[in-house]
Amino acid sequence: AADALMAMVTSNAARIIRAPAAGRLAVGAPADLVVLPAAAKGGAAAALLAARRGDVQLVMIDGQPLLGAPRFAAAFTARQRTTRPLTVDGAGRLMDAVLARRVAACPIEEPGVHLM
Repeated sequence: AADALMAMVTSNAARIIRAPAAGRLAVGAPADLVVLPAAAKGGAAAALLAARRGDVQLVMIDGQPLLGAPRFAAAFTARQRTTRPLTVDGAGRLMDAVLARRVAACPIEEPGVHLM
């Protein structure tokens, strides 16, 4: 079951959308990834199942950090991205400033997500 879950969110998802370079970590592949805290046991699938949105530590799309815990601030700096602070379910996070402007302009508010 854990292997099936991981395939659903990685290689199978890439195959379904016909993106053969996606769904894996490899040189030259798109760097689309989410960093979550490790689960006590059960590996990556268990961590994915246990995660809440406030647990998300880092989100990168095509190698660009979009959202991250403050300890990942260097990822934004290395890519010359400015950030804006926010909270997600009480957890302090940084968001790419361009994305934050789009979120701020959205008329739909997401409970538990607050830009500062």
